[in-house]
Amino acid sequence: MAGGLHVENMELQGLRETPGAPDPGDGHQPEHPKPGNGVWPAMSFRGKFFLLIICTFIGLSILLSIVSLGTAVGLMTRLLSEMKTSDAGFRMELAQVKSDVIQLLNETKASDSSVMVAISNLKGNVTRLISERNTSDTDLKMDLARYFENVAQLLNETKTSVDNMWRLAVEFGIMVQGCCGTGIVLHPEPCPLIPPHISDPILLVDQWIRFNQTSYYFSSTRGTWNESQDLCASMNSNLVVINSLGELEFLARNQIFDSWIGLNDRRKEGIWRWVDGTDYESNVKFWGIGQPEGSGWVEEDCAVLSERGTWHDWPCRSIHHLICERPFTMMSQSMTPGD
Repeated sequence: MAGGLHVENMELQGLRETPGAPDPGDGHQPEHPKPGNGVWPAMSFRGKFFLLIICTFIGLSILLSIVSLGTAVGLMTRLLSEMKTSDAGFRMELAQVKSDVIQLLNETKASDSSVMVAISNLKGNVTRLISERNTSDTDLKMDLARYFENVAQLLNETKTSVDNMWRLAVEFGIMVQGCCGTGIVLHPEPCPLIPPHISDPILLVDQWIRFNQTSYYFSSTRGTWNESQDLCASMNSNLVVINSLGELEFLARNQIFDSWIGLNDRRKEGIWRWVDGTDYESNVKFWGIGQPEGSGWVEEDCAVLSERGTWHDWPCRSIHHLICERPFTMMSQSMTPGD
């Protein structure tokens, strides 16, 4: 538009400078062109042309904008559609993953339950086996205890028979030459630790015998360790406490049978004590080879002076002869059981 106006102004200026044109200042009025002389129609055409160009440009711009907007709307619509499709697919995949997780958790729970059941069954089997083993061990221990009691009883009965044979042999004077001198050979063991008897034992039974400043009672009575200690106590004495080799030799020479002595570890296994409180650890000891041994099943908590002059541990409920001891006095020499 600006360009069209500029052209028109130049044309007007050219007309005004046309030779022979009257000067407005000289009093003549300019002649106005009449319509149809070709000047104004030309100017109107140019203006309309430029206006048409401008309108066309504006229209094209608007059309282009509409096309661009439509394209953008289409693209946006397609993008939204794709996003919805993608979101739906994502939701489906998420739902599938959630379903898989739930299924996995259920399978894990089922597996854990199976494992717990298996562990429970295994625990029950182990408990049952332990119970059966304990029952079997208990039965075995009871059977062994009964067996050892029977063996101890059999030994005691055998010992009784041997004791009776010994008495008969002594009473009837049946003597056999043994490895250590005159005597009765009862078993093929080595010779006793103590020399052969130097006195007649049968004459010393059931009476008090003095040795140094102590009186000893060799009883023909047999009993358990407790019964033997009670018998000694009834005569104001105790089972014998051996304090020296000389005392041991005297006892071994004058006893006939295995006899209880005043030594036991009934209070605590392996802790031996003398009935009169004499210190065991500092005192002399005359245990036989491998003694004291115990048996593991039958408690052997009381000591016996054997015929060989050595000590052996025996069950306190077994039956043996006994030797009592008390300080020597003239009054005590006449005291016997029942006095």
